[in-house]
Amino acid sequence: MKIRTLIVDDEPHAIEVLKNYLERFNEMEVTATCTDGIQAFRLLQQKPIDLMFLDIQMPGIKGTDLLKASKIHLKLSSPPPTVNTLLMALSLMLLITC
Repeated sequence: MKIRTLIVDDEPHAIEVLKNYLERFNEMEVTATCTDGIQAFRLLQQKPIDLMFLDIQMPGIKGTDLLKASKIHLKLSSPPPTVNTLLMALSLMLLITC
């Protein structure tokens, strides 16, 4: 069974870098990508997600606010395990180009 992932970042290039990296792993499936917290919140209501890659600094709803809202309003016992991607895409770009 594949790990269903969600990537949430307001930077399209960061989403692409992370998505391309995750596609290298057979056990990972990028189920969806979102460019803002509201879009991600709606998606979490509709689809089961096993792992979320989440930018913390986004306009509007910040990543931390999305996590809180997911727990309170979606009645999730806890949001999906989450990886902070604040610097992850930049790090991956450096790794891939070196």
